[in-house]
Amino acid sequence: MYYQQICAFLIRNYVLVQMYITLLIPLPHLSWLTTMLRLGWLAWLAGPATKLLLSLMMTVYEKVSFMVGNVLYFLNIFTNVVTICEVMLKAKKCRRVLRLERELDELLQKQVDISGMELKVWLNASYHVILHIIYDVIHLGIAFVGYKSPVFYQAAPLMVVQRMRYVQIIQAIERQTLRSSYMIDALQVLVCANRTKYKYTSAVWQPYTLWEYERLNSLRLIQGRLCELHESVSNCYGWSAIVLIFTTFFTLVSNLFWCIIIAKNKSNPMQFFYNMMTMLRLGTMMTTLLVFGDRARRNNAKISYLINKLAKPFGNKIYNDLVSNFAIQCQHKGLTIDVKGFCTLDLALLKQMIVLIVTYLIMLIQFLGSEKQISQDNEVPANKTIKVFYD
Repeated sequence: MYYQQICAFLIRNYVLVQMYITLLIPLPHLSWLTTMLRLGWLAWLAGPATKLLLSLMMTVYEKVSFMVGNVLYFLNIFTNVVTICEVMLKAKKCRRVLRLERELDELLQKQVDISGMELKVWLNASYHVILHIIYDVIHLGIAFVGYKSPVFYQAAPLMVVQRMRYVQIIQAIERQTLRSSYMIDALQVLVCANRTKYKYTSAVWQPYTLWEYERLNSLRLIQGRLCELHESVSNCYGWSAIVLIFTTFFTLVSNLFWCIIIAKNKSNPMQFFYNMMTMLRLGTMMTTLLVFGDRARRNNAKISYLINKLAKPFGNKIYNDLVSNFAIQCQHKGLTIDVKGFCTLDLALLKQMIVLIVTYLIMLIQFLGSEKQISQDNEVPANKTIKVFYD
């Protein structure tokens, strides 16, 4: 336990320092300085973004791979702009999330012991942090020994901001998932105690005690607060979550496309591994985000299942109404992370992403074949003209 606390402490400080550096959370007692740095970062991003956008609109690209690379670089810049703007504009909503978390923790603490929640959050984060440190070491080794992207130094800080925003959203969802898990534990205790008594005794009319009724009412209130908290998390991180997922999707498609070109042309193998590491870094983050979102959905389904297992006494309308209202509340207010009505973060979205990646990869390969055919058609007339000239 002592080693776990040390590990959680180190990981927590490592993540917080990176979030301070990437300006995702304000510096303690220096919020004005953080605001100035964020505005400076946006001003710096405006230059290459404008230049790249004009280049995409006015330049005729002869190779698909060059156009894909420029679009990807623009999307990385755009993702940073959206992330920083959302952090600045939704500061009040993020403070509201923290306030709701404190209020909900006070309610949960009366039902179940939640003192180890923060330890669990940072221990779970430690696995991902260590994995991505390994990714960074391998990626940087390949970059400085074998191959690096033409915009490596410009894209590296953009990738760091994207990754830390992923971490921020994942931790926010994980905290709510752990709270719903604690609620499930409290509800299971109630379900075990609240069983229908033997039907030939008078206890069949009231198979519950006063504490069971009070606990059920408290859990109904907690579930309502959890729904409000999930909705607040969706509002706080919604736009950046959409842009991050779209950028990751395009990154996976483009890097897979480049890997196919490298394998086909038998180019530098280090370039192949460089692109693979880029895909692993962002693909792992997106998968983790969708897995935690799916856990929230599954916890909501489990809460609904446990409520339906509660016994309904024959002659107790008040208790029956409470159970029915609780069940209806779970159906209409689910514990899901819905991002601005575009999609819900769950494993179904991951399946759709895989299908779309394969579809768009096939389209890019078809463009590559068309590009090769066009280049061959342009070369043939030139050769014929030269031959006729010499004849």
